[in-house]
Amino acid sequence: MESIINWERNHTYPQVRHLPHIIAFLGYVPYDPMLSLGRKLIVWRTSWGLSQRAMAERIDVVTSTVAEWEQGKRTPSTKRVNQVLFALSTMEL
Repeated sequence: MESIINWERNHTYPQVRHLPHIIAFLGYVPYDPMLSLGRKLIVWRTSWGLSQRAMAERIDVVTSTVAEWEQGKRTPSTKRVNQVLFALSTMEL
């Protein structure tokens, strides 16, 4: 219970590995649909409990590439975005 209170007060944040279960409990992914592509990539990745390294391995790019996409320093090609979406759609909780 203390963890939830700390999350609600923004004192701490849930670990990425816990997010899939929190989202499953809530029944939705709480994010703003107007987010930039980089922020959406973060939401998609963390919603499945993946680190940048794990996401990079799933779509066969280096970790720094995922970081640069998320920071808006680079833009992934449509092919790569589709790879991300496919990788996530084939995952299980």
